[in-house]
Amino acid sequence: MPKNHKTMWFTLSNVITSSRLICAPIVAFYILQGSFLPAFVIFACAALTDSIDGYLARIFNTETLIGRLLDPVADKVLMTMTFGALAIAHTGVSSWFVIFLICREMLLICGAIFLLYTGRVAAIRPSLWGKTTTFLQIICIGWFFISILFGFESTTITTTLLTCIVCFSFIAFVDYTAQGLKK
Repeated sequence: MPKNHKTMWFTLSNVITSSRLICAPIVAFYILQGSFLPAFVIFACAALTDSIDGYLARIFNTETLIGRLLDPVADKVLMTMTFGALAIAHTGVSSWFVIFLICREMLLICGAIFLLYTGRVAAIRPSLWGKTTTFLQIICIGWFFISILFGFESTTITTTLLTCIVCFSFIAFVDYTAQGLKK
């Protein structure tokens, strides 16, 4: 690996992360077409890349600045587009939840841009709260797909998952804000 691998873009982990960005509009398209099985399969594959890309970057010592920036953006795009499409398709995702999610993500992106502008972007690392929030989002989206594909209806599970996501999102937001303010 060349000495400047930290500034490289074309690494295996970055390509895998980029695939999540490519999958997001495809998942949304299939949802909006009412083709939930292909949407679910593509979403599941894209969600798996969230674990694989970081693991490969650490194993092969190919962590890059672009990878650290691209990974959370890919997560946000995949989750927001999928939840948004599920809401538009009237599958049980509330529009208030999508608005909450978009507002949270925009605030986090603005904070990250500020840290990037001030040269402090490398200081903020993913927190356990943020990772838990992403994991819960993946589980929730998976639940929506399974509910649709197999005809399950449980507002209790749906409400519980969405409430947990909101709570963990809020805690993660506070944690990231505290980290940012320390910088």
